[in-house]
Amino acid sequence: MLNSKITNRIMIATGFLLSLSVIPTVVLSSNSAIPSADAQTETTTTTSTYQTFHARGVLGNLILPSAAVQPTPTPEEIAGNIVGGEWSLDVVNGEVQNFAVNMMSVDTAGKNFERQELRDLTNVQPGGSNNTNQGVVLSGNSTSFTGTVTGIRESGNNQLISVTFNLINGNLANIWFQSAAMPSLESPRLPIFGVTTSLTDENGNSLLEGRM
Repeated sequence: MLNSKITNRIMIATGFLLSLSVIPTVVLSSNSAIPSADAQTETTTTTSTYQTFHARGVLGNLILPSAAVQPTPTPEEIAGNIVGGEWSLDVVNGEVQNFAVNMMSVDTAGKNFERQELRDLTNVQPGGSNNTNQGVVLSGNSTSFTGTVTGIRESGNNQLISVTFNLINGNLANIWFQSAAMPSLESPRLPIFGVTTSLTDENGNSLLEGRM
């Protein structure tokens, strides 16, 4: 019974993402290993505000609590896609000069491999507490903005995509995608999560203290 519920939830997410026809479904990646408790470090974040900063990272794993997948479903019961890739962000004087997401995906049967690139950000608007006359800024190692990107697919089925990017405490990237061609209330809004590997100021100084 539990296996059936898990499968149904994953298949529902798959249907939403395929209807968006932009990116694959289950947000999983083999880019980063899960650290042991002994290997975890607490990152100290700055309270300063920066108008120029540079961030890089990888797409991360969606890790479910062990209780949610007991007993563990077989691979045949999991319907979805695995996503991996990298993201980058460069902001100079409050203006986003580069935002790119490069993704690879494959389904859980090991088939239908595809690459996709998101680029050419336009219509940028600072979000959340960053919505000031300073533009897009890094405050307390967090930032947020919305805009429109072009999704470049190997199949040639390119599409304009509305994107919301959130960087949280310098460590977590939360990227939401939505078809720009459909009314916002009718189009699925779907997330991909990532982990920051680098965050620096205009002089190349790391803003992630305490990392090993």
